[in-house]
Amino acid sequence: MKIVRHETPHRDSIKFIDTVFSDHIDLQSDIKRTLTSHLNKGTFSLHQNSDFRIVASAFQSIWHPTCIYMQVAYNFTRSNKLELHEMLTYLQTRFEQPLMFKIDDRFEQLCSILTESNYHRIRQTNICSIDVRTIHMKEMSLPNNILTLQEVRRLPFLNNQFILLCKDVYTNTHLDNPVADFPLTVWTNMIMTGVLDEISSVLVVDGVVRAFSLMYEGDNQESWELGWNGVASEEALSILKNLLDHQIQIGQRLGIHTIEKENDSTDPFSQYVMKDIPHTLTNTIYSYKGW
Repeated sequence: MKIVRHETPHRDSIKFIDTVFSDHIDLQSDIKRTLTSHLNKGTFSLHQNSDFRIVASAFQSIWHPTCIYMQVAYNFTRSNKLELHEMLTYLQTRFEQPLMFKIDDRFEQLCSILTESNYHRIRQTNICSIDVRTIHMKEMSLPNNILTLQEVRRLPFLNNQFILLCKDVYTNTHLDNPVADFPLTVWTNMIMTGVLDEISSVLVVDGVVRAFSLMYEGDNQESWELGWNGVASEEALSILKNLLDHQIQIGQRLGIHTIEKENDSTDPFSQYVMKDIPHTLTNTIYSYKGW
């Protein structure tokens, strides 16, 4: 077996990805997107003679620069454990930074190899779907100190507090994969992209931002995505469920069918609001990091 590094996307590598992921269009799209990214750090193929067996794409994340992220393509229906182990061993010698793999249950063999190779599962992300049409709750009105994000954005002193709280929440829930140090303008752009500022809610107590629940555009007109939520201190934690209940009621009035949510095991606020709300688990993503 031989491993080759390709500086540019290799035609045979792309053909191999299309073949082995022919029934997994999402995976096919994900790895091919990294091949042409300006953040790509190399494409690697393991093959026996002219037979491609594995393709791996390495790339960096602007937001999490301490790791090299890896996407891997191989045939799920045949045994690849020895080949995967050889590819992983090779990749570990090519980069000084730890490798990061974000994979789901379809990558059973790769999960096994990573575990055997002492990679740490630093996060489990459950992709959840809330069917708002089936949820019955009493009509509620929030107190006056609950503002929409649209209202907060009009008040610079509150908006800056809100951005700082979002930054703190995200940073503290990604300690095993540290976040880059960016100015508040960058954080603002990331938070505001696609946000529904009339639906997103912020708790303000005595002129201080204490909690928030952000709602984003969904994949279609009948869906939303519940984004970041968090509190400044534990005494405000219970308000998060009230904020989500209120957002669900708005969604019901507007004809929204589903609210999607990425529920991270390292995010206590997400875990809290999803614990008691009826939802369906649609996928689970595991994050493995080498040390």
